Amino acid sequence: MDFSDSYQASRSMIDRGDDAGRVLTPWWKIVPVVCVIWMVFVVLAGVANFFDLRMLGMNASISGQVYLFLALLSTKVMLSCYLAVYFERHQDEALRARNLFRIFFYLMFVFLPLSFCGEGVFIVARRGEAPISWSSVVEVISPLALWMDMVLVNFAYSMQLAYSFWRKNQRRFLEAQVARQHYLQLRMQQLQGKLEPYFLLSSLEDITDLVISAEPQLATKALARLSELLRHVLDSTDDDWRSVEDELQVLQDYLALQNLRFGDRLRIEWRGRERTWSSIACPPMLFLPLLDAAVRACAERLQTESQEIIVQCERDGGNFILTITLSTFLASFGQITPALVEVNERVRLAFGNAAYCDERVILGPAGRQLALVLSFPAREREDD
Repeated sequence: MDFSDSYQASRSMIDRGDDAGRVLTPWWKIVPVVCVIWMVFVVLAGVANFFDLRMLGMNASISGQVYLFLALLSTKVMLSCYLAVYFERHQDEALRARNLFRIFFYLMFVFLPLSFCGEGVFIVARRGEAPISWSSVVEVISPLALWMDMVLVNFAYSMQLAYSFWRKNQRRFLEAQVARQHYLQLRMQQLQGKLEPYFLLSSLEDITDLVISAEPQLATKALARLSELLRHVLDSTDDDWRSVEDELQVLQDYLALQNLRFGDRLRIEWRGRERTWSSIACPPMLFLPLLDAAVRACAERLQTESQEIIVQCERDGGNFILTITLSTFLASFGQITPALVEVNERVRLAFGNAAYCDERVILGPAGRQLALVLSFPAREREDD
């Protein structure tokens, strides 16, 4: 799958929510939760009203008051259940401003009057003192009761809106996380795609120099070494992670290719290579651009005199550190190749701020040296 295919796949995954943010909760899970919340409110209101009536010297029972409030608030309970199911099934559409105002209009001017009249009819029927009529219903209606109904309806609506907006924010956060993860993955693939053929161009230039210098036998050997490097590249495309040992082997194959070009003039001192680094995970084709930059920095000098490059592998606490050092008056390896910036970006994407790749100037008895330092957490590699 190339970069464009991966991008389209990730975008389609985000658009459909990838089952991360758009999973609908079934109504039979929503309704019981809403009913339980209202039942707690009904019980508390019934108990409070029971004690108020007892203080007034009136006979009452807790169960009777709970049943009374349950009957009076039954329309509000059904309203909350309907709103919960509606906002769950029409998540984004229901939260648009136009729909919110329309729902509020229906609640205030349709549902509230009908519900209030229904409560009046229930009270008249419960008393049984007069036949149910418009005048008898109006007599039991009080402005305070109307105000309380309005408060309860608005409270139920506000709580539903608060929960729905919270769900929407959570869904957007999850979608943003999915989008970021896929962006980082695609960026890693893009950077790896730049680095993998990088050595190929450099190696072909070296082989071209051997052909021009009339050394066809060395060129043939160089092509054989190049095939080994190509095998490593093909292996790396199948894995997101490889071991440090595998990447160090790539460096050795690359140096074998360069030795065909420069002979004994290119001297490599390995430090820490005697250890086995197969347990530490590493992004594929990460070390090669750094060593290639070091070789290219002294390529002109290697035409006539020898040059030593020190490759040091070490583990410092929880980090693996690769250091490539050589004597040069070059101001920066960035003058030669932009690959160092891309390597730094790759390790930052893979390990965050715990990893870095930079260059340092070392002044000592050996003269001025320029070092490339790559450091990242020494995480254990999981074998497939």
